[in-house]
Amino acid sequence: MSLSFPFLRPPPFPKANISLTDFVRPISRPEKILTDNDIQNLIEKLLQRRVGGNFWAAPLPKNPQKQSVLLIEDLTDEAFFLAIAKQGDLVILPDHQDYAELAESFKKQGCVIYSGLFDPWSLLDQATEIIASGKTALTIDIGLIARLGHIPLSFSPTARKFFSDIFTSPDVIILALVRQQLTSFQYNDIFTGQPISLDQAITQLSEWRSLIDSNRAIKAACGIAWWKKEAIRRFLWSGEKKRLPMPQKTETALSFLKQKQEAIALWPSREPKGLRKAIAQKEAQLYEVEDGFIRSVGLGSGLHPPLSIVVDKQGIYYDPNQPSDIETLFNETVFSQELLERAQKLIARIQSAHISKYMGTGADKALNFPKNKRIILVTGQVEDDRSVRLGGGAVKGNLDLLKRARENEADSYIIFKPHPDVEAGHRKGFVPQESAEKYADIIIRDYPITRLFDQVDAVHVWTSLAGFEALLRHREVICHGTPFYAGWGLTRDLGAIPARRKRKLDITELAAVTLILYPRYLDPVTGMPCSPEVLIERLIQSPKAKMTPVTWIRHFQGKICAAFRQVMINNPLSGKS
Repeated sequence: MSLSFPFLRPPPFPKANISLTDFVRPISRPEKILTDNDIQNLIEKLLQRRVGGNFWAAPLPKNPQKQSVLLIEDLTDEAFFLAIAKQGDLVILPDHQDYAELAESFKKQGCVIYSGLFDPWSLLDQATEIIASGKTALTIDIGLIARLGHIPLSFSPTARKFFSDIFTSPDVIILALVRQQLTSFQYNDIFTGQPISLDQAITQLSEWRSLIDSNRAIKAACGIAWWKKEAIRRFLWSGEKKRLPMPQKTETALSFLKQKQEAIALWPSREPKGLRKAIAQKEAQLYEVEDGFIRSVGLGSGLHPPLSIVVDKQGIYYDPNQPSDIETLFNETVFSQELLERAQKLIARIQSAHISKYMGTGADKALNFPKNKRIILVTGQVEDDRSVRLGGGAVKGNLDLLKRARENEADSYIIFKPHPDVEAGHRKGFVPQESAEKYADIIIRDYPITRLFDQVDAVHVWTSLAGFEALLRHREVICHGTPFYAGWGLTRDLGAIPARRKRKLDITELAAVTLILYPRYLDPVTGMPCSPEVLIERLIQSPKAKMTPVTWIRHFQGKICAAFRQVMINNPLSGKS
């Protein structure tokens, strides 16, 4: 039988804009001849990474006792399987009403029943033997995986004539079979359309698998604003057909938790009352979700969905009061040369393309600052932002931050740049011009912050991500609060640093964790999870935010709020009649 359906295929991420042929297509002859040693190395990588077949589907329920597995996809062999089934066997059936009566018969014989899609690689953990029927892609996938994992494999009478000569052959024939299956196809990078090697295809699939596996425990997500729900569902997809529930109430969220150690994902700024306490009592997990560090073209407060998020199983990166995944990565990562080289290239690309969290636009010509003074940039923030509330320390607001910067830089030329969300009229933290000018020499608003980094000597921050972006450009950074990048030997720290931060890092190591290991990225073109390199190139290609009816409404709402704020400053209500 010809194995014409590809074993290596991409997961069907929700609403992704790709087809199977974007990743893999049949070819008449391989472009490169692979040796037996090459094939053996690929087999070892497949076994290690567990990609191929429907690897994104849910794993079979764990069973401490290994068992015989009966895979039934054809009712023709019903009598054969009922005759050989014994108590404790795992019987896998299609999730279809036609098989309901057969399932009951197996239950009476003491068998364990599983219906529906499953990760075929999970058979390696619990099957002592596999007996299969049918002649579908699933049968082919399981046949390959069983032979690669050295699990005894046999077939029902009907399936035997199709597969017995292939899958029960000696190992030397199996090697040829794997070569035929893997090299009968051309694999492509779905983001660029360019051909890639088999090894690269396996690596790409394994990255998607790692993401899916990390989401398996998530049963619902809370606090997700309506305009970002679809994007978050893509980031948190666990391979299931049903959409991830996104309840707004604690009681509803808890109803989705069926076992200990299952998880609720939470956008913490919209946390339902009592959720944390209830999850702890249920011995479940809470994964906190936030915007990533290369977020989008356009502001989050402008209702532009994120193209990058972080999912933290311990805490969240901006809260120095508890451990977080990013802190653990900083402390414990063993940095390979390959990872460091990748981080160095990312830093260089970010520098050359002036990449920033929100990719703002504006005039980019150099400004005229005094030549004989130290030039200081002070970045404003949203004053009720969670990073400020949790890690802001003694600083009381943007005006106080400016004052503290001036106290530290008495003779310097100080630039104050308000936060874009505040400037857009969406968030708290506005500093009136005359107040800011008591401490700042100039207030700069509509000018790309990455261009400012090139023209200043140092940057004073509260907890702003701008400090990290400045470090990437080799600027001195003074932290008045406790951002995630403080305390690792790269910043001048005026805020309290947790004792947990005990390692010294260089900027390449800091960037490797912050940009590669910790966040997740989504390609705006294909809708597929991607690398930071892919997203950066997409942002360079489309530097302007795409406006939808929702974002236009939000834009004008911000304009009205900003205008009203200015009126109130110019004509304050005295309260007199």
